[in-house]
Amino acid sequence: MEAYTDDSRETVSNENGKENRVVTSPEIPPTIPAVEPSTAVPSGKRGRFGWGAGAAVALVALGGGVAFGALGPGFGGDDAAIPSPSPSATMPTASPTAFIETTRFTIPEYFTAADIFERGEEVLGIPVEEFEAAAAQPELIGLPPEANGSVEGWLGAFTYWIPETATAADVLAEMIDGTLMHLDARGVAPEDRLEVLTKASLIEKEVSRDEDRPKAARVIENRLAADMRLQFDSTVHYVVGATSAYTSDEDRAVDSPYNTYLYKGLPIGPICSPSLPSIDAVLSPADGTWIYFVAINLDTGETAFATTPEEHEANVELLRAWEREH
Repeated sequence: MEAYTDDSRETVSNENGKENRVVTSPEIPPTIPAVEPSTAVPSGKRGRFGWGAGAAVALVALGGGVAFGALGPGFGGDDAAIPSPSPSATMPTASPTAFIETTRFTIPEYFTAADIFERGEEVLGIPVEEFEAAAAQPELIGLPPEANGSVEGWLGAFTYWIPETATAADVLAEMIDGTLMHLDARGVAPEDRLEVLTKASLIEKEVSRDEDRPKAARVIENRLAADMRLQFDSTVHYVVGATSAYTSDEDRAVDSPYNTYLYKGLPIGPICSPSLPSIDAVLSPADGTWIYFVAINLDTGETAFATTPEEHEANVELLRAWEREH
């Protein structure tokens, strides 16, 4: 999502593949109003590079100039409003044209923190070790206490425009702030954030189609209510690594608080960065009595849900038939 305060703007790419956010205006007044957060922004927080997650306006002084750019999670437009200028605050006179060199940084849903650190090194040139060091400092990056010191699941899977001067801590802080703003916008209380993100991360890893997410959320609730183990392969893959769509007996025997084959209840935390549809599914599960589900088409992600073991076995046979044909 991009927001500007001037109708005269453009984007240009330089020889390094990075993009400069450019504002050109033939008639810039002697003073430019500073931008304040809109009261419509759910959490009222300001992001490191803009006014939080979503529609935002950043003013960055560069050599006497001012550049306007949208810097924040790309999915925030639904939950955040464009800030309004303050008539009383002013900034120094700006030059007619100013540049901010930024890099587009997109995090896919289902990425783990380790995946994100590697993508950050690849795209932003910030070493994995610097991300790891920043992640180990919760207060520096604004990680809330309920995260229990782990950034897993709290790094919003959105698109960001990252200034070239940003540090690893800056990037992680912006991503965490984006997640918190979306949770706040959905009315998730701080004490419920970890549970919501954990369930959403399981859904993200277990199903791929949006229409299946609310059903998967209901399966989680039904199994927890029945005091059953979740038995999700995704939680085992998180521990041992995923080399196929399946897990072995040896994999499922690994002793880990994330292993939902061994332990009842939820794992101790998220296993990836969930999408907003997965979060919404947790907050509004479908109505149903399902206890089981299985993907019956590994190309499309089509998933079949069942209430009884017999129904589930019939669905598993559909998967086996698909595998024989492919």
